[in-house]
Amino acid sequence: MPGDQDLWDAPSERQWLLLNHNQPRGTPLSLGEAMSKLMYDQTAREIPETSWKWSPFATAVAMYAVATQIWYISSAKNLGILPGDHGNHTILSGPGDIMETEAALNRCRDLLMSAKNANEVTWSDDDGPMLFNCMAVLRVAYSRACMLTATLDRFILLRETRGEIVDAISKYLSIDQPRSESITKAVARSVEGLFVPARAGVLLTLKTAALTWWVDHAIAGWDTALFVTRWIHAIEQAELSHDFVNDSERQTIKMVHRLMTEAQIRFTSTESLAAAVTRFWAPFFTDTWVWGVTPRIGFVLQELAKAYEASRLRVHS
Repeated sequence: MPGDQDLWDAPSERQWLLLNHNQPRGTPLSLGEAMSKLMYDQTAREIPETSWKWSPFATAVAMYAVATQIWYISSAKNLGILPGDHGNHTILSGPGDIMETEAALNRCRDLLMSAKNANEVTWSDDDGPMLFNCMAVLRVAYSRACMLTATLDRFILLRETRGEIVDAISKYLSIDQPRSESITKAVARSVEGLFVPARAGVLLTLKTAALTWWVDHAIAGWDTALFVTRWIHAIEQAELSHDFVNDSERQTIKMVHRLMTEAQIRFTSTESLAAAVTRFWAPFFTDTWVWGVTPRIGFVLQELAKAYEASRLRVHS
């Protein structure tokens, strides 16, 4: 695993050697062993407890590894190239079922939350930005674990005209959105991140997003917004069509309503909840000009909100 952040920040070779000399000695932990613990809660050898205390940078590396691993697993499952029974798990084989994937993601979340003061909205000033962005990467992992959900053409960000964007969104909404208990749980975990700006202060977040976000966080927000709002839209459509909506889905929708109320976002029962959530999230992209892609994401989200609203009106009428 990567060394302590102080080692990376050392201004000179002499300072690095001094810091390295003062580092606590223990059994080195490899990234593979860290992944084995996070993904499967097991290791091939006994690891000292001190080896599980990671720097924010090391934690970030682990979160990226988990997100990448889950993406490979989900992609392979979609292609039907993973056997149903993996026997002895290895880093290359991946979790054999949804429950194991969910448990792995929960271990990652617990790892990040253990570094956070329960009374604070985010983390400490020193560790906050990196661990805050780690949570965003973890939300990407949650959405990647549900690869069978409806997916928007990512090349939409390269489309040159509004007509092309609207057409891509229309095709996106025409795709059936699968629903399952695991997808509902992933949405419940992911939706928390969409409302962090409301808890931290919307205006403050709008002004400081470029200072505290990695570009990875922006992309994670894009992924999460699509994943969550598309699911909300599917549930809304089901309710309007008087189709069955189970208790966990209803509870998740209630949670979204509660978070909207806490964020002081006003909308009526005749409006699309998916559109309201999308409109809430879009300005965090349109007001962040450090990266050229973020205003584009914000524009697409605004168009997506209009499409959600129009789709609801068609079903309602």
